[in-house]
Amino acid sequence: MRRAVILVFAFWLWFNIPTFHDGLFQVLTSGQFPVRYVDAFGHGAGSFMFKYYSPLIYYVGALFRYGGFSGIKAVKLIYLLFSAIGTMGMFVLLRSRVKLWGVALGTIVFLTSPYLYHDFFHRGSLTEASTLMLTPWVWWAFMRIKEKFNGLNFALAGLILGGVILTHSLTGVMIVGTLLLYLVLPPVNLAKMTAYLAAMTLGFGIAAFSLIPSLAERDIIQYENNSLVQRGYLDHPVSLAQQLINQGTGQEKSAYLGITLLVGYVLLIGLYLHSIKFRKQYGRLALFVIILATGTLYLMSPISSWIWERVIYLRYFQFPFRLLTVVTSALVLGYALILDYYQPKRVITMLLVMIVVIPFLATRGYYQPLGYQYGTVYTVDDPCMTNTWANEYLSKWTTKCLLKPTKDLVSPPVDNLITTDNGRTIKFDASKAGEYIIAKYYFPEWNAEDGSGVELKTEPYGENGLTAVTTTNENTLVTVKMTPTTADKVGDVVSVISLLLCAGLIILSFFDLRLFFDGNLGRNPLAEHGKN
Repeated sequence: MRRAVILVFAFWLWFNIPTFHDGLFQVLTSGQFPVRYVDAFGHGAGSFMFKYYSPLIYYVGALFRYGGFSGIKAVKLIYLLFSAIGTMGMFVLLRSRVKLWGVALGTIVFLTSPYLYHDFFHRGSLTEASTLMLTPWVWWAFMRIKEKFNGLNFALAGLILGGVILTHSLTGVMIVGTLLLYLVLPPVNLAKMTAYLAAMTLGFGIAAFSLIPSLAERDIIQYENNSLVQRGYLDHPVSLAQQLINQGTGQEKSAYLGITLLVGYVLLIGLYLHSIKFRKQYGRLALFVIILATGTLYLMSPISSWIWERVIYLRYFQFPFRLLTVVTSALVLGYALILDYYQPKRVITMLLVMIVVIPFLATRGYYQPLGYQYGTVYTVDDPCMTNTWANEYLSKWTTKCLLKPTKDLVSPPVDNLITTDNGRTIKFDASKAGEYIIAKYYFPEWNAEDGSGVELKTEPYGENGLTAVTTTNENTLVTVKMTPTTADKVGDVVSVISLLLCAGLIILSFFDLRLFFDGNLGRNPLAEHGKN
């Protein structure tokens, strides 16, 4: 056990050396909790990016910032934290399924998987890469639920799934799909299936403060009209041949599976079809990996375009190669099963090790950051200054975004203009009745009232979709304030209730400490019982 941990730690340390470079940057702008609105985006017109984009990574970054770290160091710490979480998660998942040799080598296969570093170092998608690192944990937790239900397992599964959804919701949807696949694989037990689905519901409940508003009010934004949703599946497929070795040209590294995992996929299918012993020992897990890998590899290939054309919700994923998150984790698990099966046969084992080491040595440049940005303040790069892609989270009323800050926050000009709450509350004296234009993108959260507390009409205005307020009184104080919608409030309440339930179950579990060790790191169910 000690040697396996040391070997994995050495590889983890090697891969994290690049984070000690002076580059990388990040900063979190937060004015409320939960964070939904960012006033500085949109050239001052505001953005509800964090209402629709998973926020957990930014909360973690905020904790580091509050701890006194710079934005640059906060991102490095997030990377190191989730890199460690993912490494431990894969180690724990494999330890619960195979013997130590398969655990150590399987975890190294995970650490050498090209897509992991494509996400971290080349796409720079910290949220998606972090969700990849949480995938082994969520599988481990739900496998425990299906094998033995108790309050602690239930709470852990819900918390981890909630964390996955809050880290990157699109990837979370993929992972939910894998959980449903594992649920229906035999043996099927109605009581355990019910507990399993209840744990999934708990996970949704924990993420409800983000999930409910983003789903209930998805029609308010232009996400579906984004070019990546409309044709990303045509521009970014990855064929089976490209999955083998497709490093890209120059500094631009592409997303691909790699030789190790693709060879492991072929070997796994061969073993499953021809070895009764292998099926008896690893049947359910092997079948889970094969079905999942085959389905996702097909969906990533160009020949599946007919499915993407017909299923609009599938196109929400934008990039077919995003499915590499789940197929990478699945084939690492499959490779560990192969290593475990062939461990007594030294020649085959050495060949399997070479398949891990040689591609890594041949593509070492892949495990380095594409570049470093030396900024200390985060600014959005698109012309609309809203998020990475200009129109993803713009409101449906905005047909033309602001390309520069407006001269006046309120027009016509007013007296005694005051903004507070990081731009979420605006007060001014209206000298005459009529319409006033607030240079903030209109969303239903914007509400207004006059000095006597009478609610004023708010609506979108012009091609920019700014916020118009109409007052019928003259010489009155107008207060324009952001207030939560019904979906926001419902989501907050559901999340609080779900978290309290988890906390209660975890506290109760302390009265029986055996729950923490039942089926945990020290046990190997396969070795002891021949089950998976």
